[in-house]
Amino acid sequence: MQGRIEQKIKTEELIQKKIASMPEYIKRFYYSLNQKTHMTKLRYINNIIRFMEYYSNNNINNIKEIELKNIDAFIIEKYMSDISYYNDKNGNIKELNNSTKACIYSSINAFFTFLCANKYIDDNPFSNKRIQRPKIEDTSITFLTPDEVKEIENRILYGYGSNISKSKQIDWKYRDYLLFRIPVVTGIRVEALCEINIEDINLAKQTIEVIKKGNIRRTIYIDQTTSYYLLKWIMQRAEML
Repeated sequence: MQGRIEQKIKTEELIQKKIASMPEYIKRFYYSLNQKTHMTKLRYINNIIRFMEYYSNNNINNIKEIELKNIDAFIIEKYMSDISYYNDKNGNIKELNNSTKACIYSSINAFFTFLCANKYIDDNPFSNKRIQRPKIEDTSITFLTPDEVKEIENRILYGYGSNISKSKQIDWKYRDYLLFRIPVVTGIRVEALCEINIEDINLAKQTIEVIKKGNIRRTIYIDQTTSYYLLKWIMQRAEML
């Protein structure tokens, strides 16, 4: 199974659709991100398009290359301020956390560094630290207790809720159990978990090959219980799919 490659291709196709009608400089910026992972490229492109829509009043194609020089530190800082609060899908006002703001800052910084390096603009508004990167707050980490972990695992394996709900859960219980257990016992990121291929799993050695942040390949070790349920899911998966 080539899930990781399929995911990359799917993401790249999505980016291509997003930039198809964009000005040439945004397309060129996208190709300058080739050393980034596909998900990082998607985040960067999304952040840049939103910023440019904000600056252009939702009409990016009206911004000619020469007008890029009019975007200064003040405009970027105002944008970072204006996105601090947003309405969620239920209409409730939420505050954007500094971690997300820092990601947006990095995207826009990379974009203007590209524009300056390729002579689209003469002055990078991010130079000389004119725009401060949002500080990421130190947040306390909340851990599940062993009893809480056991309770969640039991609910996955034996079902939870009404009989109708349980009947819908049963076919996928091994998959769902592993989606919970693997990150808990190994600490891998959700993105790495989603991109595990069948050929990455070595049950004899009890290892899984994953792609870490930064596109770095790493071998992680799993315990006997995880290995046992992986085998059960791989066998059931072959029958179901």
